[in-house]
Parts: sequence; C-alpha cells; structure tokens
Amino acid sequence: MKILALSLALLALLLPATAQQSSERHLDEVLELVRGMPVEQSLRQATASALRDAVPAGRASSEVAYRYIGRARQLSADDAATALQILRAGLEGGLLVDRLMNEALKGWAMDLSWVEISGVLELRLEFLLAAQEGIGALQLDVEVCPQTLRLAILEVGWAASDHVLQQESPEDVAGMTSRVAERLVRLRGAAPCQGTVDAVLEALSPELVGQIAARALAQKER
Repeated sequence: MKILALSLALLALLLPATAQQSSERHLDEVLELVRGMPVEQSLRQATASALRDAVPAGRASSEVAYRYIGRARQLSADDAATALQILRAGLEGGLLVDRLMNEALKGWAMDLSWVEISGVLELRLEFLLAAQEGIGALQLDVEVCPQTLRLAILEVGWAASDHVLQQESPEDVAGMTSRVAERLVRLRGAAPCQGTVDAVLEALSPELVGQIAARALAQKER
C-alpha cells in the first residue's frame, strides 16, 4: 500500500492541472455519461443531481468528472456502481471531489486493478468525511470562507489518510497531526481567506486528529 500511495503521488506531478481543464467539458456531457452508466436508475439520478449542485458551486469540475465517469463506464456493472457510489458520497457530503477522482485516474493510468484503486478511494473518502464532521463541529473564532474551509478539510483528510496509506501506525497520532499541520501551513500560503486556515490550525490537536482517524477507520471496516 505504501508503494502504491507513493507511486500515485509521483504520477500526480505528471498529470496536467485540472483547474486549467475544467471548462473543456460541459456539465451536460457529464450528465449524458452518467445516464449511460450500467447501474440502477436511482443511483444514476442521485449522482446526476449531486453533480448539478456541485459543478456550479466549484466542488467538482466537469472535465475531471467526465474522465472519471467515462473510465468507470468500462468497468463491470458492480464495479461501475461502486465508482458512482464513491463519487455520490463525496458530492453529497459537500466535499471537493476532483482530487478523489484524479486518484482513480492516476491508478488507471498505472494499470492498477479496480480493487486496488477502490480500496484507496474508499479509505480517502472515509477520512475526508470524518474530517468534514470533525472540523465542521469546531467553533471557529472567525467568519470562515466556505471554499477555503473545504480546502482545509480536504488537506486534513488527505494528509491523515496519507499517513495510513504509507503504512504508518494509526496510533501514531502525533505523527499524523504533524503531517496534517504541515499540509495546512502549505495551504495557508496559497489559499484565499488565510484567517480560515489559521483558525483550523489553531483548533488542530492530536485529540481532534485521533478522533478523525478513529471515525474513518471504523467506517472503513464496516
């Protein structure tokens, strides 16, 4: 798993920036792909509805979604359903999902199996949702910028899941917290509304990160 995570991180440097590609596909093209997925109609409809909300809000880009769903259509019906369920869960959870979809695209580019790719995605998703819940419950002392807060949640969940994917002990909460803090400091230098990132950094603690990890791992084991 550690080699897989490092390989995906390396490949990320070779892929084009999705922000520059976000206008290459229209949302209608993405929804057309969703309609053609070999899955239950209820799942298609729920995913389409979530995309209609997320793309205009900047939580997903049409280009990345088009490539992810287009590739997922080549999977078996059961695996395609899993791919859409992961996307739907992230969208309905209010997450920024481009990085999650790009994780899958990197795996496919490396000819990894869907079992390997989905295992990483599901772990990432649980950490992101747990970070969303944990940070969302904080009483931050500033008026937060919603998009910057979503970026902070993304970095917290991603850094914590990196710790686990690189086969570091989940019980090493101090090490996980340090990794999360480093990622937030990096975000602070690039994100708008630095006060929002500062507020998350101030509230960050081993207790909070430990709770996020415990919640994510418990959900993953279900």
